[in-house]
Amino acid sequence: MCGNAVVWKPSEKTPLTALACQALLARALQDYGEAPAGLAEVLIGGRQLG
Repeated sequence: MCGNAVVWKPSEKTPLTALACQALLARALQDYGEAPAGLAEVLIGGRQLG
């Protein structure tokens, strides 16, 4: 596996959709078996997060 880690912040209006997408991605990475923990993270919040 190669590439960069991902930290993403979705719209504060769609937090449940973002969490569902993150869960799907985490499951896919787990099934892959060689992906390091924390490869993709989601930040939920408003403007104060950026």
